[in-house]
Amino acid sequence: QQQQQQQQQQQQQQHTFGFPLSYSTMLFPKMPLLIGCDPALVPKAGAEVVREFAAPIGGAGNMTCEAAGRKFHQKCLRSRGLPTEEEVKAAAELLAPMVTSESFATMDEDPESQENDETYKGPKKGIVIGKKEYPDHYDIMGLGRERYLATDKQIKDEYKRRSLLMHPDKCGVAQADEDEKERIENRFKALSIASEVLGDPKRRREYDSVDAPKTDLPDDLEPEDFFDECIPAFKALARFFDGKQDAMKFIEEDPKAPYDKVRKMYEFWAKFKSWREFPNDEEHDVETADDRQHRRWMEGENKGMRDEEKKKDTKKIKAFVQRAEECDPRVIKHKREEIEARENKRLAKGAGKREAEAAA
Repeated sequence: QQQQQQQQQQQQQQHTFGFPLSYSTMLFPKMPLLIGCDPALVPKAGAEVVREFAAPIGGAGNMTCEAAGRKFHQKCLRSRGLPTEEEVKAAAELLAPMVTSESFATMDEDPESQENDETYKGPKKGIVIGKKEYPDHYDIMGLGRERYLATDKQIKDEYKRRSLLMHPDKCGVAQADEDEKERIENRFKALSIASEVLGDPKRRREYDSVDAPKTDLPDDLEPEDFFDECIPAFKALARFFDGKQDAMKFIEEDPKAPYDKVRKMYEFWAKFKSWREFPNDEEHDVETADDRQHRRWMEGENKGMRDEEKKKDTKKIKAFVQRAEECDPRVIKHKREEIEARENKRLAKGAGKREAEAAA
């Protein structure tokens, strides 16, 4: 009878507190968790959130009542190292293609991967500048086709997906020989490094600067060659614009574009600022610094060399923009029309003066 009474009391408490106490015990096995609520505040139509707390509040006697709610529930799960509902849902969406009957065990079996794209030319050759080597991080991440256009979400998703497929345990490293084992481990290490570089905005900017092809800005320009030579050069520079606006919108390709749009185009490019960096062959390897002071000195020297190259690049871009404006047929036409308008105005003024003198 005593056991039956205890079970009835537990069931009554579970109903009063809103969910089983066993669930609270699972979350905090060494700490009692009490959830309090006021039945008088619960409307007949359903539940209502009365208030939220970031910390426990004192209850009657020696009891402590925890604030209840969706956010508190998430906090409990995270404190125990358990995933929240949102995290479980996100993981399920990401891993859904891998747990179906049509899932693939390697990247070669994925029909949408770059490895199975006949138009994909494969990884780029590694670039070496001084003591630094820049491998093709986009290729190992499966973003060799997107490259600098890849979004942060694509980088994160591809890393999660490929890290599962390229993990040494997944690739049978235990049964592989020494050469194959080294290849598998180096590939997974390269994937981790690529994720670190592309996931860091500063390091990715440096890598994109090196990965981008050299921008050829035409020197000798003629009006008849403007649209064939200058417009592609402007488009090549647009990706390096260091600002929130879309530089592509300030490139007028229409030969018949009104002069107001052409004028705004050159006003924008006259203030163009590039984010591109220029690592130098003679840069110091900061990883070999003896101490913090030595490292800072190396970083300062490296920055000075890069700034010098950046000044040269800025000067080169400004000179190109000036040359392009001077040989733009639309600008030339507008200047000619202005000269003709002034000349016609002068002639009209002179004719009027002569007529006045003749009449006198």
